[in-house]
Amino acid sequence: MPWDFGEIPGAAQDVRTLNEQGSAMLVAPDDRSLEAIGPNIYDPQRRAASASAGREQGVELAGEVTAMWR
Repeated sequence: MPWDFGEIPGAAQDVRTLNEQGSAMLVAPDDRSLEAIGPNIYDPQRRAASASAGREQGVELAGEVTAMWR
């Protein structure tokens, strides 16, 4: 029965476990990206700024991601 196997971990716990094993990295919007996104993630007027901030964050993290997969 399903309840005999314990609690189902959330995504954050899964990533923590995988990160400890060196096989996962959780990337979430940084402060600049959150500011660019604004209070309404569906606001089309913020799309360009959000994309730009996300790209900048991706460029900054590229080295870490590359190192993890080597």
